[in-house]
Amino acid sequence: MWENRVFLTGADEERRIVYCFDNDDGKLLWEYELDPIPADATPLRMNVNMYPDTGYAASTPATDGERVYAIFATLDLVTLDFDGNLLWSKNLGVPDNHYGYSASLAFYKDRVIVQYDQGDGRKPDESKIIAFKGTDGSIVWETPRTIMNSWPSPIVRKIGDNFQLLTGADPFLISYDPETGQELWRIGAYSGGDTAASPTGFGTTVFAANQIPGITAVDATGSGDLTGTDKRLWLTRASNPDACSPIATEKSLYTIGPGAYLQCIEIETGDMIWELGLDDYATFYSSPGLADGKIYLFDKELRGEAKAYVVDLEKVVLDDSGTAPKSEQGKEMILAINPMGDPIFASPAFSDGCIYIRSETMLYCIGE
Repeated sequence: MWENRVFLTGADEERRIVYCFDNDDGKLLWEYELDPIPADATPLRMNVNMYPDTGYAASTPATDGERVYAIFATLDLVTLDFDGNLLWSKNLGVPDNHYGYSASLAFYKDRVIVQYDQGDGRKPDESKIIAFKGTDGSIVWETPRTIMNSWPSPIVRKIGDNFQLLTGADPFLISYDPETGQELWRIGAYSGGDTAASPTGFGTTVFAANQIPGITAVDATGSGDLTGTDKRLWLTRASNPDACSPIATEKSLYTIGPGAYLQCIEIETGDMIWELGLDDYATFYSSPGLADGKIYLFDKELRGEAKAYVVDLEKVVLDDSGTAPKSEQGKEMILAINPMGDPIFASPAFSDGCIYIRSETMLYCIGE
């Protein structure tokens, strides 16, 4: 989103499209359909391994206020101006990824950053992080890495006085300097092959969340290989998210995992403070969002109808032991459960008192 523009992507086996909507009334201003980019060696339906829940346009676009950047499962990277005119495009080559590509784009200063992970991690430097200059698509830097195929998105965060580019993929959480692409530090934080939740952080602490081994808290002020050092602040198996990225605040980390339990983890210790069961049949791919003291969650309709859950953090009631009960008392925290009509995989966006929700067929803006 940028001011009065909302950008989305959509794709199927045959088409790849960037959409631009008016933020005031939801009107479609323009759409741009990509022509086949020459590097495509075979038809789209033949050159992409695709898990149905991933889709061909799982990656969120990025914008710098002048241009919008979008990437698709085919690794077609396209850059348009705000009127929908093509500026430059590239095909990076379809990665060896058994669920399909889903990493969203990151933006830093004048460059758009792509996390290109593939393979089983056995071939040296098969994966890479690439920074392209936003104006013309030239490569600013490219850093190879020996890592498995992954699905988290790269995240740029300010840690202390400097920015870091945080990336997660089995087996490492790795930080890079977004100026140069130089590796700053790494730590063993993943196992089991599949990683989907993106890293997050608050202050100088960064969190890597995955089903295996759990959630790792890292002091991001270190350098080099931090595995086995005191820079690993804690590891907890209290909450093991599958696909959803956690929310970090000054005191708490909020996660949603299989079983539809929303859990609150104490930032300082890694201890679980409370957990709240939402629905026995809800399954979440959309990451939770936090706004105005409330957490918003959207399920993907495993059974019945997709729903939106609103959890009021001001209604948390702790028992004598300091933890919230896992009983009906906790249900008072659920402010609303709203039917959404069709599945929701995308995470919500918030701006100027409004929440933006993208379902399988609809784009909603809810607010005053």
